[in-house]
Amino acid sequence: MERQVRPEHESGLELRECPHCQWKSLFWNGTAGIYECLNRDCKATFARADIVQSDRFRGNHVASEATYRVDSLRRKTMLLSVCLVLAVIAAIGLGLGWSSSSKALMKVSDDLALQEQETQKYRELSDEYHAKSDEYQAKVEEDAIQIAKVQTDLDQTKSLYASTSAKLISTEAELQNTEISLRKSSNELALFKDTYGSVVASDIEPPFIGADIVNNSKAKNPTWRQLEGFILSDRTDQKPYIPGVYMCGDYAREVHNNAERVGIRCAWVAIDFVGQPVGHACNTFKTTDRGLIFIDCTGPLNLSPFNYDKIVNVKLGHDYVPESLFPQPGWEIEWEDIGLIADVQVYW
Repeated sequence: MERQVRPEHESGLELRECPHCQWKSLFWNGTAGIYECLNRDCKATFARADIVQSDRFRGNHVASEATYRVDSLRRKTMLLSVCLVLAVIAAIGLGLGWSSSSKALMKVSDDLALQEQETQKYRELSDEYHAKSDEYQAKVEEDAIQIAKVQTDLDQTKSLYASTSAKLISTEAELQNTEISLRKSSNELALFKDTYGSVVASDIEPPFIGADIVNNSKAKNPTWRQLEGFILSDRTDQKPYIPGVYMCGDYAREVHNNAERVGIRCAWVAIDFVGQPVGHACNTFKTTDRGLIFIDCTGPLNLSPFNYDKIVNVKLGHDYVPESLFPQPGWEIEWEDIGLIADVQVYW
């Protein structure tokens, strides 16, 4: 019998891509004359014309020899059945012997067994395909879960990095400000040591007889105008200088306590001179607009109706030469040089 060749688009065992689910699971059912999708989640069916039209769009004309073989086997089965019937009729009608009919029946039986073997191979192929398909789907789902976890970890890491970067920038800014403040403080400290000698102390009682200073925790540094107004109104300079009784340290103590009492921050200052066994005492104020100002309100031995408030430029190695803060007519502004400054001790 002459073999009938199927068109390429009607191949069977070799599966082709399903237009619906895009899986390579489309099978040509030659008996039904339709294409069937073996994907359990799809199971779509298509007429030959639909697939032909789809192939025209996609250019997919690959035939499958396996499909052809299954379809050929089914056609052979039908032909063999017809032949069997015809053989039986011929044997009866023509009076052929039983041996001839028996051989014909055995041949048909062998052909049927061969067809069953081919069908079994197809079933095994289909089962293997579905098993691999399920395995692939499970792997895809597992990978999707892993990707989602990695993405979550990445988002958390980005958030932590942004937070850490912000804190680092803030810390660097604070560190820069601290370094600036430290340099400023170091410069000021060096200036204090260079200008004002061996001691710059706060809330410490000066180690001198009669230097009983009283501080006010709420006292503030004054402006130059506030300091000038306080010194002018303070009458300490009008008290007489009495050796051994009321001297420079007493003037400095009283000015200090009067200033603190009215809320003005003030320091008691002890000064030593080169080659002199006896020192001197005065006051200093840290004004907000002119810096440190040294004031000497020590009065003279003999009082007169004049003002004795003085301002002094105090610095190591310089002469202690007071100048009148409020000059009086007929009097020189510059006072007598007391001596060369050897050391200064400041007690706030």
